[in-house]
Order: sequence, then structure tokens, then C-alpha cells
Amino acid sequence: MLSGGKQVGRRTGFTLGRWTVLPDRNVIQGSGGRRTLEPMGMRLLLLLARRAPETVTRDEMIDALWQGRVVTDDAVNKQVSKLRAALACQSTGPSLVETVPKIGVRLTVSPSPLPAPLKVRTRPVPAMLLAGLLTATLYVVLFPATPQVSEEPLTALPGLEADPALSADGRWLAYVARAKTGEHLTLHIRSVDGNRLRRVSPTDSDAAAPAWGPHGALAFVARRGTDCRIYVRAPAGNVRIAAPCIAAEFGGLAWLGADRLIISDHAGVGKSFQLSLLEIATGRRRALAAPPNGDIGDSSPLLSRDGKTIYFLRSTTVGTSELYSLSITDNRVKRLSPNGGQISAFALGPGTSLIISAQRGTDGPALWQFRLASGRWLRLASGAASGLTSSADGRLLAFARIERQTVLWQLPLNLPGPGRPLTPSTRSDWSPVLSPNGRALAFLSNRSGSEEAWLLDVTSGETRQLTHFNGPKLQDLAWSADSNMLLTSAPNGGQFDIFLIDKRSGASKPVAATALDERHGAFSPDGRAVLFVRRSGSRFELRRFDFVSGSDTAVLPSVMRLIPTEMAGPFVFTRPFEGGVWVAGGRDGTPRKVVPFPDLTRMRDIVAVKNKVWTVQPDGKSTRLVSVDLQTGVQRPFRLLPDIARPSGIAIIGDTVVYARSLRVEADLFALRLKD
Repeated sequence: MLSGGKQVGRRTGFTLGRWTVLPDRNVIQGSGGRRTLEPMGMRLLLLLARRAPETVTRDEMIDALWQGRVVTDDAVNKQVSKLRAALACQSTGPSLVETVPKIGVRLTVSPSPLPAPLKVRTRPVPAMLLAGLLTATLYVVLFPATPQVSEEPLTALPGLEADPALSADGRWLAYVARAKTGEHLTLHIRSVDGNRLRRVSPTDSDAAAPAWGPHGALAFVARRGTDCRIYVRAPAGNVRIAAPCIAAEFGGLAWLGADRLIISDHAGVGKSFQLSLLEIATGRRRALAAPPNGDIGDSSPLLSRDGKTIYFLRSTTVGTSELYSLSITDNRVKRLSPNGGQISAFALGPGTSLIISAQRGTDGPALWQFRLASGRWLRLASGAASGLTSSADGRLLAFARIERQTVLWQLPLNLPGPGRPLTPSTRSDWSPVLSPNGRALAFLSNRSGSEEAWLLDVTSGETRQLTHFNGPKLQDLAWSADSNMLLTSAPNGGQFDIFLIDKRSGASKPVAATALDERHGAFSPDGRAVLFVRRSGSRFELRRFDFVSGSDTAVLPSVMRLIPTEMAGPFVFTRPFEGGVWVAGGRDGTPRKVVPFPDLTRMRDIVAVKNKVWTVQPDGKSTRLVSVDLQTGVQRPFRLLPDIARPSGIAIIGDTVVYARSLRVEADLFALRLKD
């Protein structure tokens, strides 16, 4: 980010000391002449300029420039040396590129924006001057300048601070926090200047989704066990229950006037998230927009400044969310963002704009200003933001930035001991799947900056990145019987499709792709076909795609998730909106429930190995590994899994279990100020 809040980007020229940097041409020019950088060198310069004067670590350089590929220190040193030589000139003085021993590299000066070009007319012609002024006016109207942004921390406490909510005047901040893993999330209110702080929710429940209303009222959700309730705190400080809820802490709240709340919650168990209007005094509810059947639903309601429109996110499948608007006067619903968007949060911006945290294209998550009138997107800053909130004028924003480190951890099944990490890194790894030959462990990771499939050589311990989707969220991994191919599911045109991946090259191609949602793929035992789940509205169906004939046929109705297994006979699966694990494929093929758990929230932590289903279940404040025999139904508890991440996924390797363990979860709050 430039001094004064200007962004450094591919299309933005800037000055660096005596140099003028033109990223779109890979050129620097100044007193040392005109020099052309290699594309890798320019990317390195942009990375350092965005972070100046901070130090960029070697791992961060590898992630940004090589997308997580394994490279040596010599490769990094070579690029740094080339850039240092390119920025050198005949004049004396310190180098612009400084190596910080054992840490990384930094720029010794901060970049500055290029000055606006000056045009002088010695003998202006009135008509031409008028035309020039008109052109300039049209340019400002049609192509407004990107606002300057400045960022500052609001909290820097150990643990997690999340779900920020700014009051309309921008003076007060509500948020939830916990200092240690295992503690409850409690709601706090503090002044933005940090001078006053107080807790407003009980310590025996988890608070979430605070929302400021008129005149200092505050609504929030609190959950104690399975009991979910919506509370309203009056300006005077007294708190009362407004309504029960099912999962409103995930859907969100917003105020409509001083006596009504817009709520996103399940309409019933197994139903999609739906917007409804709650009258606080009477408790009466009225449904608003109805999401299509089978979708995740509508969440994150936000009221426009004029009180006539509700903005919200509609998720048609996990991993993709699009921005919609709902007219309060006529209930008309309109989609605002492009198909297949990955929007995580949004807030009101200056004027008629929204500030959106989203991933657009392959450049990674970023903050954007979305101009509602023109549909234009302006990039403000790099990085993901959670829980965006803004003051009434949209020029002060607050958000949470979460840093999560999870590693694949191996524990013995029957012996005591702390276990050991399998894939040390500073990022997050999850969803381990062992190859049938026992030589490779496939897993998902965000080491490269986006969610990709990686491989761990079980013998050597070496890891390598397998896929390069560069953006979409991946789900599920499944091996072929010969350990040469993998299946995964990823968003493709707004819905998930099954992709076939070659283990050696990483090349991928979609399988049985349609306009519907396909995921949870597994190879058939003979390797001739792919089994997968296809969703059409609220219908879920297990299907089979034959590699030889290309046929796509129905196998079994009412299958939510197929659990891969090496057994040639039965299908092991879960059903939509029902607990338990089911088996079909016996003599009569009738499905039968063999495991009374897990609930739907733990659906991913299931694996079938050697005629047993392995899953995890709550055990007090911890989580325990449990196996269930598919023939007898006998359950056997095993190890506690300390600090299991969510989602984790589990793999059974011999007499050990591998799962994703959280080593560190930090979330702090930041303020973003926008200036024209």
C-alpha cells in the first residue's frame, strides 16, 4: 500500500526513491536509465512495495511468487539479487533493497503515487476548453477515482476477536471475543478510540452476530448448548429475549427501524436460511425472500441507507455466494453480482456503494468497492476480511482478519502419547486421504494462497502441490484403486463439479459435469466408473458415470454424501437432513441405518475402513474418535483428538489416526478509513 493509502497494483505506476515504476510494462526508469525487469522481478518489487517498509519473509515470497511450489533458497536469493542490481544507480546511498538477516527482505523507502500529468495551454480556444472541461467532468462521473484507504489495528489481544459491528455514528464497536480455546465467546462493547470497554453477555454462552440499531440499541444472538436465542439490549443497558432461533448466529441480523429486526435463520430443521421480519414487541415473524429449494439460502442481511432495500448473500452451494437485493415495497429480488462469485462479507460504503470482501478471478481475496449505479468494481486492498461493518457514512469500516494454522497430526489409536505433526507449515492443512498402496497422503491446504490438493510422500516426508485451480474452494478427495488418480469437487460456473486429477502431472478435467451440483465423488471398486452425488433443488441422488460408455445413470435416491470405502459390496452414505450413517447394497439393496450419529455438522469427519465406520463425537469439551462395526453396530471409543480443527477430515493409517489439529487461531479487528 502506498503512503497515504494508495494501492500498489499491476495497473498503477508509482515512484520509489529516484525510480519511476511502470508495472504494466515491467519497466523502471530514472536517473539510472530505463530498465526492463523480468515478470518475476516485477512481481517481487510489487510485493515489497505493498508491504513497505515492513519485512517480507522468505516463506511469504515463495507463496506469492512461486504459488507454493518447492524452491531452494538460491532461487529466492537470485531474484532478490537481480532486483537489487536493477534498482542500483551511480549515486551513493543505501540500497533500496535491504536483507534482514534470518527474516527476509524489505524496501528501505516507501512508494509514492505518480503526480498527475500537467497540461498547459498558452492560447486556449474557448470551444476546446469547454470540450476539455466536459470530457474531464464525464471522466470523473463515469470513472470515479479509487478512494484512498488507510488501515489501523483496533485490537491486538491474544485469542480471537470477531463479528465486529460499528454504531451508526462510528463511535462504538461491538464484537465477540475469547482469550483461549475452549472458552465461550462473549460480547463486548468498546469505544473506537479504545478508552472504554465492557462485557454485555453472560460467560456461560456463546454470543455472535451483534447488530446496532437506532439510538444505541443492540441486538445479538447467544447460544447455550442447543438453545439459541436472539437478545436485544436497550440503550439504557437492560437486556431481554426477543425470539428463539435455530442458527441465526450464522445467518445474521439487521435492524429495520427501531422496533423490527431482519433475521436470517433456518425456517425449520433441515431448511435453508431464509430472511424474515421480526416485530420485537410481539414476537411475530413474517417471511421475506424465499431461496430456491435445496440451496444453503439467504444470509447477512443489510439495510440500505434509505431503508427501502435489503442487501443479502444467497448461497446456492458451499463455497459460492452472490450479492442480491430485496425491495421492501414490492418484494422484488435482484441479483447484483456476477454468477459464481465468492463473496464472504460486505458493508455499506460511501454514497451508493458497497464495500465487499471477495475473490474475483485468480488474484486471491481482496476488499473491493462496488458502485451500485455503474456496476463497477474498484480494488481497495488485498486480503480477506470477515464480518465487515461500517459507520452511517460508509467511510469508517471495521473487519476481522483471521490467521489460522492447522497441521495434519498423527496419533496412535490405542497407546498414550502426544503424537506428531505430519505436515509442518505456517498455513492450514486438512482432509487427509491415504492412497490404497499406502505410499501417499493427499490433503487440502491453503499454502499457495488458495485451496489446493497437495501430496505427502509417506516414506520421505516430502510434500508437493498437486492442483492449480487458483481460486475455487475444493472439497473431498478420493483415490483410485491403483493410486494413480484422484477425484475432487470444485465450483465450476456457480455449481460444484467432479474433477479427475492425474497424480503425476496434476492435470485435471471435469467428469459428468452438468448445470446441477455434483460432488462427493468416489471411484467404483473396479475402477471403471465414478460414483457421485448430484443435487437438483431439494433432491439428492447417487449416480454413476461410466468411463467406457460415457453413460450417466441413477443408482440410489436420497444420498447426501457418499463415504468412500474399499469394500466392493455396500454403499456407505449419509442422507439429507437426517442423522446417522446408512448402508445399501445387501441382498435386497434396502438402505439401513448402521450408525446413529454423526449429526450433520460433523459430516466430513467420517471414513470407512475395513468394515468399520470411523467418526468423531463430542466428549465434554473435547472430541473423541469412535469406530462402529458395520455388521454388528458395536461402537468402540478411541483417543481424544485434541484441538481438532473444523473442518478436519480423518484418515486411518495402520494403527494411527491422522486429523487436522489447530495449533494457533488468532483473529484481530482492524479499522479501514476511506478518503476520496
